[in-house]
Amino acid sequence: MMNLDIKTKIAILKLHLSIAFVDNEYSEEEENLIGELCNKFQIDFKTRVKITKEISTTKMTMPEICRQELKNIKTKSLQKECLKSLAAVCAADFILYEDELMLLQLIAEEWGMFIKELNEKD
Repeated sequence: MMNLDIKTKIAILKLHLSIAFVDNEYSEEEENLIGELCNKFQIDFKTRVKITKEISTTKMTMPEICRQELKNIKTKSLQKECLKSLAAVCAADFILYEDELMLLQLIAEEWGMFIKELNEKD
């Protein structure tokens, strides 16, 4: 795993927690995925608990948090990796909420990874 600075690690965690909390439900499956993410990106437990509490009690909207943190994930390879794991968080509880999909779309659009419609190819 690449060596990431703490600002990038926290941005990754905040994006994933925003997706998890946007439906006002933090499922056990989502929590497990967030735990795996923290292990993968070497985010310690104390930081995880602090950021989780911050996201769960914030007055900011989840889209505001996402827009604020997106710019801290700069490389295309890390953006791709995050998009994949963000989609996994959306589907973790086997229910896709509209708010989760809207946040995922917002993130993908900001990173230039979203297409509005499929073009038929002949």
